[in-house]
Amino acid sequence: MNWDAIGVVVEGIGAVAVVASLFYLVIEVRRNTGVQRDANYASSVNLSKEFLQILMGDPDLSLIWEKGLADEELDDAQRARFNVTMWSYARSAQHIVYLVETGRFPKEEWDGFRESVQHTFGTKGAQKWWSEQKWRFSSRLGTMIDVNN
Repeated sequence: MNWDAIGVVVEGIGAVAVVASLFYLVIEVRRNTGVQRDANYASSVNLSKEFLQILMGDPDLSLIWEKGLADEELDDAQRARFNVTMWSYARSAQHIVYLVETGRFPKEEWDGFRESVQHTFGTKGAQKWWSEQKWRFSSRLGTMIDVNN
């Protein structure tokens, strides 16, 4: 066997190795995408749990939240706490909407989140708050909220 023949064999082996590496890369990217979706879902569940824990851990804030959603009378300090709580809630919802629309959140898990957010924003107090604050949020969130209102 001469050097030209050896060179052809080595080039062939190199080409096979490149193709095998590309297949491996595709498999790893797909696996990583699934792992990332799972992590995003877990993070979103934790955001929801943390929000509820804050409400449960502060009876005054829970009452403010309920009164604010019902559009009942709140004093200035209560109104400020309600506004900040709504802002936090809406920011979390906006983050999840972004993850869904960019394919980084499992769409089959989105239905429950979407219905919860739409229910909250369907209340009289949240609708009033949203009409005054929606300019601060993405049009993605606005589209999802305004569909039901």
